[in-house]
Amino acid sequence: MKYVIYLRVSSKKQDERPQLEEALQFIKRHDKSNFKYEVYTDKITSTLPLSKRRGIQQALGALSHGDYLIGMKVDRFTRKPKEGYAIRDRVEEAGANILMIQQPNCNSPMIFAIYVGMAEEEGNNIRSRIKTKMEYKKKHSERISGTIPYGYAVHPTELVTVRRNGNLQQKLGKLVEVPHEQEIVKLMCELFDLKKTLKEITDSVNNAGYVTRQLKAFSISTVQRILKRTGRKKIRDQLPQDTAHPMFHLR
Repeated sequence: MKYVIYLRVSSKKQDERPQLEEALQFIKRHDKSNFKYEVYTDKITSTLPLSKRRGIQQALGALSHGDYLIGMKVDRFTRKPKEGYAIRDRVEEAGANILMIQQPNCNSPMIFAIYVGMAEEEGNNIRSRIKTKMEYKKKHSERISGTIPYGYAVHPTELVTVRRNGNLQQKLGKLVEVPHEQEIVKLMCELFDLKKTLKEITDSVNNAGYVTRQLKAFSISTVQRILKRTGRKKIRDQLPQDTAHPMFHLR
């Protein structure tokens, strides 16, 4: 019998070692023997499908009869009910058990289902908060990410309020329009609204002599990214004309 510890953090900048220490202390409180354990980690968002998360797949594959799968909470494994039950099925097939450090009695199907529902609800709440925050920033012309969107620049002096490590701070982040870039964005939008394809839009912009911030010709992917930021997400005819025919998609 061994303990298979699974740890997940959302980004490569986060440190999973505090979770490991807490997991080991948890095991020691319940098992006074010289126990064996294995550790598997993912530094990735839980929104990525289980099949694409190497750590959780390795952890599930390492389980044998009588082993324990250890985690902090169900939401460290997944926030999707279907995936949660799939994990539980894999554990049961191996003849193993589930222990969550912050959520007791996970081996009970009813209790596990409650925790899975809580994880899903928290995921929905997180997405809702992010959406509200992004809409607020867009409404007030504030910078959203580390990338300055094409058509804008950061105001050299005007500050915005941001929360960092639980504290409110003032930093540069107010966006202002860059006239010549806005002219290019406007042209792209007009062509899009005329039902032009991405290739046609890209060719028109390049033929007009416009260039990117790096003084290079625009690529189709760059044009697509710019258009998506304007809210034009349903890009038509993204594929070349000879592959856009319905027959191309038959398998």
